[in-house]
Amino acid sequence: MPETVRLTPPATLMQETPTPDPPVWDGATNGDLLDYAQDSRAALGRCNADKAGMRKWAGTE
Repeated sequence: MPETVRLTPPATLMQETPTPDPPVWDGATNGDLLDYAQDSRAALGRCNADKAGMRKWAGTE
């Protein structure tokens, strides 16, 4: 009978992604800055949500 082996991603791939400091921005207006900040925050949230999902799946959260 085959044995099922559960492999999980390395712990380093499941760590939270830190917020970049200082942010890289090359816009020209306050509106550009707001768009950049909102886009960056949303991308970081999606990235960390994916990692939280992996940790939950792996049983480490």
